[in-house]
Amino acid sequence: HRGPDGHKEWICPIKGQVGLAHRRLSIIDLSHDADQPMVYLGKYWITFNGEIYNYLELKEGLKRQGYHFNTSSDTEVILALYDKYGKTFLNMLDGMFAFALYDQDKQTVFCARDFFGEKPFYYHVDNKSLIFASEMKAIHAAGIPKSMNDCMVYNYLQYGAINNPEDDSETLYSGIKKLPKAHLLLIDLKEMNYTMEQYYSIPQKVSKNIQSIGAVKEELKALMMTSVERRLRSDVNVGSSLSGGLDSSLIVALINLMMGDKSEQFTFSAVFPGFAKDEGKYQDIVVNHLTNIQQHKIFPSSTSFVNNLQKILYHQEEPFISTSVGAQYEVFQSARQNNVTVVLDGQGADELFAGYHSYYKSYFGELSKNNKELYKSELNDYTELLKDNQINKRDRKGIKEYIKEHLTGEYFRARYARSMSGTSSNLFEKYSKKRYLIEKEPKSLMEALTQSTNSSAGLENLLRYADRNSMSHSVEVRLPFLSKEIVDFAFSLPSCFKINQGWTKYILRSSFDSILPKEIIWRKDKVGYEGPQNDWMQTKLFQDLFQDSLSNLENAKYIDKKENYDPGTTWKLLLMGQLIKGQ
Repeated sequence: HRGPDGHKEWICPIKGQVGLAHRRLSIIDLSHDADQPMVYLGKYWITFNGEIYNYLELKEGLKRQGYHFNTSSDTEVILALYDKYGKTFLNMLDGMFAFALYDQDKQTVFCARDFFGEKPFYYHVDNKSLIFASEMKAIHAAGIPKSMNDCMVYNYLQYGAINNPEDDSETLYSGIKKLPKAHLLLIDLKEMNYTMEQYYSIPQKVSKNIQSIGAVKEELKALMMTSVERRLRSDVNVGSSLSGGLDSSLIVALINLMMGDKSEQFTFSAVFPGFAKDEGKYQDIVVNHLTNIQQHKIFPSSTSFVNNLQKILYHQEEPFISTSVGAQYEVFQSARQNNVTVVLDGQGADELFAGYHSYYKSYFGELSKNNKELYKSELNDYTELLKDNQINKRDRKGIKEYIKEHLTGEYFRARYARSMSGTSSNLFEKYSKKRYLIEKEPKSLMEALTQSTNSSAGLENLLRYADRNSMSHSVEVRLPFLSKEIVDFAFSLPSCFKINQGWTKYILRSSFDSILPKEIIWRKDKVGYEGPQNDWMQTKLFQDLFQDSLSNLENAKYIDKKENYDPGTTWKLLLMGQLIKGQ
């Protein structure tokens, strides 16, 4: 499913120490010349998953230095960059990637994963070999037993932890690790050992060279236009995921601006008629405002989710946050059914420019310590702006008490002090002292955004959902906001450019308020790609599924007894029980 267009392997003739295999999803240079594993200069071989969006610019630079190319692919550019710069070329890339590159002369295998964890890299290592793949099921197919990591299961059932914040490499399955984002892995074949290092980290310093908000807007516009233009590079059909929120709507508008009347743009959206948080009307506003849009809507339901669940779990392989992952699965399915292979999406903007309402507490906490006068002014603006917001009521209710509570951290500590009854006593006794530590309450907006972007429990989980859902249908998802240049730029801006006068994502809104209707650019509510999960869970289909999950969990000795559970716990038990069933 990750590569339906071709299949090839290569085994090193020297001792057979290295074998590389690849399944191809053809997007750039559809000819067989671009098939993988690919060889360059007779001494480098690579298997590569992803896209290097600035490959044309990098290729021109290499040509000026005497390099020659036999294909039009970005894969060959990676090989030439390695020959010229060694491992330091990684920070030159604008892209998403996971690859393994065999260097015959040095007798090494150089592996790397992209900056933010868009593309997966799993591996198993023992004293005889290192096996890697894009999905864990491939490693199990290579003979590694499929055994759940009980400590991970315990932490998920007890605390909802999908990742171990102390060890980014840990997965739900024993014996299988993931290469952390922004890390490289170097395997020395002569000594049969490997080393790992981090090659990129998010900058933590606000720029002192900001001239004016006007200059910042112009720079952001230029960066976004470049990022979108690069991510439209393709030899197959390209479309967009349109939720109706600011981020995806902006991507659609920028594509429309670039394409003009040249060709039609395809958009794909999930709609939930009758649901309070349905964004269908906002999707229609965007489509009606722009020209040459062919809109495709899908209508996820409790029935479609239950029917798709085992397929979704097969592809996701680990727990996920909500039924919204099922809706996303159907959106990418619609893209494939309409012959669209590449889909652009707005993921990442919330973490860079403070789009979630939960960031208010960090912002106000920062202001209360550093600027009392601005704190009062911003708090008043916030309260006035959101007084009529019916979607995010919780964030408005008793705002002063809410802020005070979060500043002390009491809420944060209490939130994770509650444990779930019903967990197996054996599991509890064995792992209760191995609870994954929850990251500290951030003391500033910069800390909060860094935590969201950097933590394996934050943005990286959302990227996993998107990668698995898209690739399950042989569709590639591309994320313009996750250009490294844009990320570095966003983290150089002071907090007031992100939250200002009560508005989240202030610099993003004000920079692009001329290309989208004000109903989209200046929306006050925030909906996080959400469906009517609580309603669905009351249906008989879900109730029957839940009872089946409880039986699976009891048989696996993960729970001792059945009782009434709160909705959050019900979801965790349902999902884990179905994961066990699908093993």
